[in-house]
Amino acid sequence: MQCYLTVPCMLDEFSKKEYENREYVGVQYLVSSLNKRGIKNKFVNAHAYRIDTNVLCDDILSLDVAFVGISSHSQKGFPAVRELFQELRKRGYSGHICLGGFYASLNFEEIMQKYPEVTTILIGEGEYSLPELIVRLEEEQDIKDISGIVYRNGNEIISSVSKRILNLDELDFPQRDVNIITDDQNGRSFSVVSGRGCYGRCNFCCKGIYFDNNYKVYRNHVFVVDEIEQLINQYDVKNFSFADEIFYDDNGHDWVINFVDELKNRNLNIKFDMTLRVNDVKKELIEKLASVGLKRVSVGVESAVPRILNEMNKKITIEQSINALNIITECGVKAKLTFITFIPTMSFEELKTNYNFLFSLDNDMLSEGNLYNRLSIFSGCEYEAILREKELLWSDLKDFAERHTYNYLDRKVECFVYNITKVRKYLAECKKAVLEKNDYSDRYLNLFEETKKQSKFLCKEIIKDLLLIVEFLLDDELEVALNKFHEYTKEKVNLHKLKMMQLFD
Repeated sequence: MQCYLTVPCMLDEFSKKEYENREYVGVQYLVSSLNKRGIKNKFVNAHAYRIDTNVLCDDILSLDVAFVGISSHSQKGFPAVRELFQELRKRGYSGHICLGGFYASLNFEEIMQKYPEVTTILIGEGEYSLPELIVRLEEEQDIKDISGIVYRNGNEIISSVSKRILNLDELDFPQRDVNIITDDQNGRSFSVVSGRGCYGRCNFCCKGIYFDNNYKVYRNHVFVVDEIEQLINQYDVKNFSFADEIFYDDNGHDWVINFVDELKNRNLNIKFDMTLRVNDVKKELIEKLASVGLKRVSVGVESAVPRILNEMNKKITIEQSINALNIITECGVKAKLTFITFIPTMSFEELKTNYNFLFSLDNDMLSEGNLYNRLSIFSGCEYEAILREKELLWSDLKDFAERHTYNYLDRKVECFVYNITKVRKYLAECKKAVLEKNDYSDRYLNLFEETKKQSKFLCKEIIKDLLLIVEFLLDDELEVALNKFHEYTKEKVNLHKLKMMQLFD
């Protein structure tokens, strides 16, 4: 049985990830698992190549494939997934359609109830279950005891328990496509996975639920370095981004030391970045990793407000976050942070606390998104229950793509978020004008980095103005002031857009 795997094209309103790595390593592992079992397959990363649904359907229908696997990785990407499987059925495809990925795994029951076009869903890690499903379908065998399978028996939806893969070293290296890796100022970069899982259970995150047990499973450090060396030799790429939820935890200190030693023994001259929880940032480990090419660490700070950190179940303090950022920079490594600026339960004073913290940081630590990032409510995460209890959710959040369907407790916060989101859309239009050039040359990418820095400075100015307007003006003055604010903000943004475009001429 020949099968077709795909990641549908998901359009991002704010083009946040256009110049980030466009690999989907999870699906690429699945391709390798199919190849290992001798199963004929075609994988099309439609998101990376910007292939729209109609063209993707044309390709699928032109081939004699009895099985289509669609990655439903993200919540906001589900509409693209839905459009694809509905269009396939509309155009007469009668084969097996299987969904997998984070969103499908966490919402399998609702998807199966609502969408008869979907034949099965695979929950969790699919390197063993996907090939097994295809083989059994081809041989017309029973599929009910496959790990993590969801299927229909008449009107009944049947699901089996998904089992974590505890020995990742049994998996073949993921399939690669050098044409979809994205350049940055350091050069072309591949995504690599050193392990899977996270011990944290942050209330805004669904990955702890996806992996079920709260721990990280590590690959053998030798195999990780083997993969890196293979990619260097095959593609002459020496930049790597570790796609792990967390690169290491308390149980991974020896793993880090062994990994560093292995890189040194092979004299591999690489650069790489990784993600850590702030409480796991240890100076001695960062120094060791920096000695073999660590260039950037992203840490989950998320908030500068103790009450909100507690509500998030982050189990960290702002002092730990500041200490982690200082350690990283002292080791000569670039520090980046993830930050959820707007929370539905926050007060206006808490909003100001967040901004005071962000404005106190070095500009290079911040992304533009840090300045106006809203809490995303992922179906099944604890924050869904928290906001439902406070009656802040707009409606039932099953099968939703828009992740911000909630109200704010504080009217001033709601006013601020509404208006700064409008500003963000102005800036997104500027970015899209630049992205239309679709140029990945070194010169273009360096200029794009410069325009992002300028955008951050502009955002800070606009935010400070808006904070003053919302905080001090009375209701009868506010509407007039906000109208004027948007008029002059549009002028600023248009001037910024003109300067950006001139840079590229």
